[in-house]
Amino acid sequence: MGVCQPCTRGRGQRRAHGARGRGAKPRTSSARRFSLRAPEFLGEDRSMPQFAPNPMALPALAHDDREFLLSIYSSLRIALDRLPVRLVPILGDAHLGNVFITSDGALWNDFEDACLGPREWDIGFLSAPELTAFEPLNRDALVELGYLRSLCVSVWCWALADIPEKRDAAEDHLGYLREWASSGRLA
Repeated sequence: MGVCQPCTRGRGQRRAHGARGRGAKPRTSSARRFSLRAPEFLGEDRSMPQFAPNPMALPALAHDDREFLLSIYSSLRIALDRLPVRLVPILGDAHLGNVFITSDGALWNDFEDACLGPREWDIGFLSAPELTAFEPLNRDALVELGYLRSLCVSVWCWALADIPEKRDAAEDHLGYLREWASSGRLA
């Protein structure tokens, strides 16, 4: 699931394989050598509401759930726009399935969603102890991006809802977001 184009794959993006990093930490110097102009994270041309006008885009998603996810997306955009985040080259879809650990360190692949974005997006899947290797972090951005990641996973899984495991994941993430929204912590 791409982040620069949340919940859809990066259409028209070229793939560049083989950027090297040390350990499991993405190296921005490798991303700087990426010769294509990197799109911005959540840029105007890459926003999630592409699924909104067409209910057939996610036929398994109920209308009320669609409206709820759009409202969550809007709230998260506002919250993220208020945060002081620095845009750096990021993989955009960093997870352990996109890294090969070699004797020379990590070899990242799948640059389809590479973009300029907050580095907290690429490391948000790590556990709290693993995050300490990336200090200093914008903890507020890490939290908001975690909810955005959950929203993206939900939408991505709704697109594959005919697969029982994906539908379960879609419903779990939707429930998580509803719980968060009802807690009063929503921006």
